[in-house]
Amino acid sequence: MPGRMCHVDGLVVDGEVVLAWPSQYQYELASFGTDPGSRVDLALDPGDPLTGRLLELTGRTLAALRRPGGRLRDHAFHAEIFHTPDDRLVLCEIACRSGGGKIREVFHTLFGVNLAECSIRAQLGLPLPDVERAVRPGRRPEPARMAGQVLMMKRPGLIQALPDPPQEPWVEHFWLYARPGQVVPPASGSADFLTVAHRLGPTRAECERRLRSLGARLEEQVRIGAVPS
Repeated sequence: MPGRMCHVDGLVVDGEVVLAWPSQYQYELASFGTDPGSRVDLALDPGDPLTGRLLELTGRTLAALRRPGGRLRDHAFHAEIFHTPDDRLVLCEIACRSGGGKIREVFHTLFGVNLAECSIRAQLGLPLPDVERAVRPGRRPEPARMAGQVLMMKRPGLIQALPDPPQEPWVEHFWLYARPGQVVPPASGSADFLTVAHRLGPTRAECERRLRSLGARLEEQVRIGAVPS
């Protein structure tokens, strides 16, 4: 399918969607084995024309999969949806789980809710105080700030240098999945990361600017050479 891939992540409690929000990959997921640069994934602004459309399609998809009397009433979900060049939304897939990579951390920044934790608490009948704080009756929950992630995939070779942890206050988390002197294989999937940073900002535009700036710095600081024979 041509076009950008979007994803919608959220939580169903007692058969109803209580929280959901869309993001958009700024790269092709399938290029994990060939893309040596930084890759950005961003939450969409509330006013983005795609936001309401993606939420509506995801809601219809979940409703179509819900069987009357079915037992699957409390769960997280991760939907992936193509936005084509002719402005169509085409469902790729939807999964009964929270998103992989660092999507859970991004969602927590948006709403203060850990999707994996809350889905388990809901299944066990435990209270959901974080969800109650995020949801206001009669209003669609919206994030108070934007968030996203920038990542680099593993690529084969000898790790010669890796970045220092970013010190900017808007970097909430930073992960490294290798160490200098280590020989790493090529990425085996779209979540086989070398490094990931999670950033926040007041708007999507500012969040994207920060992420791309950090991504360029990561590219400069990562050095991978040939494996000595």
